[in-house]
Amino acid sequence: MHDRDDNILIELATHNDLRSLVALHNECFTPAEHLGKLFGKKFIEACYHWFLTSGQGYILVARNEKQIVGAICVSDSLYETSMMRACKKQMLYGFICRPWLVFHPSILKRIIWSFKSRTSQTFLQWVQGCAQAAFMMVSGDQRGKGLATRLQREAIQLSISRGASGFFSYIKATNIASRRTHEKLGFIEVHALASRGFVCMRKEF
Repeated sequence: MHDRDDNILIELATHNDLRSLVALHNECFTPAEHLGKLFGKKFIEACYHWFLTSGQGYILVARNEKQIVGAICVSDSLYETSMMRACKKQMLYGFICRPWLVFHPSILKRIIWSFKSRTSQTFLQWVQGCAQAAFMMVSGDQRGKGLATRLQREAIQLSISRGASGFFSYIKATNIASRRTHEKLGFIEVHALASRGFVCMRKEF
């Protein structure tokens, strides 16, 4: 499953890529875009370690020679509960080092939303059988060249081979470029699942 174009190679990540993935994550996301950054580097490393080793998902990376310039992390199904359970020590460490996070309004809202979504029949019906994209990243000097589309297209094909009947992801409502990328690949916005300034984009296979 290799895709070569303009010296870019797309392939599955390995554990040797962990440090580069964390660095790219820090480049591409602010805490407002991914609250996990508030818990520190150890937590982010644990999240990527889970995607690489759990067997419940995968990471595709785009390499320009040896440098990772893009990546997409995908879970075969809803991932938050399993990943949080695996990363609980690192999350606890984040709370100990930053006790003010206990009262952070965005974190409290996220916890409430996660609980409601896991018990919402509407949410579960829409995402049943679907793979979920957790993180999509492209380094600054590679943006606007279609790399996100290529990563997403490869991920869709891989998820189909892994038995998924659909694919969905949450993206920031103001991220017009990402919304256009999804629409180009046949995703539709599920208005019923919009939440906290994010929209849900879903594609059925």
